[in-house]
Amino acid sequence: MRSLKAATPRYRRWLGIAGLRLSPILAGCALFEGTGAEELPQDSRLIWEHRGYSNSGVPWLDDSAVYFQSSHHEVTSIEKTTGIVRWSIALPVQRALTVGDGGRVYGDTVIVGDQDLFGLSRVDGRVLWRFAPPGGRDTGRLVPLIWADLLIVGSSNGLLFGIDLATRSVRWSTKLGTSLQMHVIPGSIEANVLFVTTVDFDIAPNREPQGGLAAINPVNGEVFWSRSMPHHVDSTSPTATLAPVAAGPVVVAGARDGPVYGFDTGTGTQRWKLRPFSFPHNPPEGGIRDIHALASCNGLVFVGSTNNDLVALEPETGNVRWQTGVSFWGSSTWVFCDAGSVYVFRPGGQMEVFASVDGSRRWGVTDGRHLFHGPAISSDTLFVGGLGGLFALRNTGSSER
Repeated sequence: MRSLKAATPRYRRWLGIAGLRLSPILAGCALFEGTGAEELPQDSRLIWEHRGYSNSGVPWLDDSAVYFQSSHHEVTSIEKTTGIVRWSIALPVQRALTVGDGGRVYGDTVIVGDQDLFGLSRVDGRVLWRFAPPGGRDTGRLVPLIWADLLIVGSSNGLLFGIDLATRSVRWSTKLGTSLQMHVIPGSIEANVLFVTTVDFDIAPNREPQGGLAAINPVNGEVFWSRSMPHHVDSTSPTATLAPVAAGPVVVAGARDGPVYGFDTGTGTQRWKLRPFSFPHNPPEGGIRDIHALASCNGLVFVGSTNNDLVALEPETGNVRWQTGVSFWGSSTWVFCDAGSVYVFRPGGQMEVFASVDGSRRWGVTDGRHLFHGPAISSDTLFVGGLGGLFALRNTGSSER
């Protein structure tokens, strides 16, 4: 068994490749870009900006404020309409850099992860509580899910927790493997079933991260089914996967060695397989390393790729509805969506927006704001974080999410 001390840097290296913890790659300066008949002037989409913080993770919202984390443990609340800072506090964390990726709002509490879970006052940011579930490790690393009166969080040692939001006690905990180096990533809840993926660094003798997928009863943590991600070519190839998305009767997940798979939500059996995307330098099929970020809206699943493709899939069949190239080159892609648009982010800090119906490009940002953490979407505004701070951008035509 490898030491716990040695595993964290290796996992963070994989996360950098996967796009969960992206290192900014400074891009050249350009302008806000428009497409079609109207070319938008520079900053025409900028509503307000808050500079001075290097944003970490995806911002999150309530009815009047947007919240974001900096890379050095600060959490800030800003009025959505004016950009005025309401409060900013530093979390009492003894680590050099933030490890959390965002948070949620529940009632009058802002829940945010950074190593452990914290509850902050919506009014002034005071730390109301700090919680690390017994036996868990790094439970604040990934954004938690809220379902009914439960807070559902993963860990880095194979445990998944259901936490009572009223009492902050552990209602249930589920161990998803024997490994002490298994990261549990909550994905989505569909028809009262929670789907999670796992990344195991202990099971493979060659230390390649191995992926798994499980369906969980969120009421009590019971495992309905669990399976390993299939190997595409080599039985020791890495199959680590990001969070899955469920769409109707199918849950979709991508594998590190290239393919995207659709599994039956009721049984976990494989229903279809989308082979690895083509790459410009044509590596041998067994050498493809492609982490797929996924998003699901309006009955489609949108798939990002390290080869610069964006693909819309019909989840029940795996058929490609449309496929388009992304303008910006980078090592990985984040993908988000709403009713009308798909938002693609590259580690160089570029953002590009496509129509979800046909993949046509709407607009993009390539300037020095380095917007690489994804948007919080509210009505016709995107709140996007990056290396330069937090930015509110006009996004006419999007819907509330």
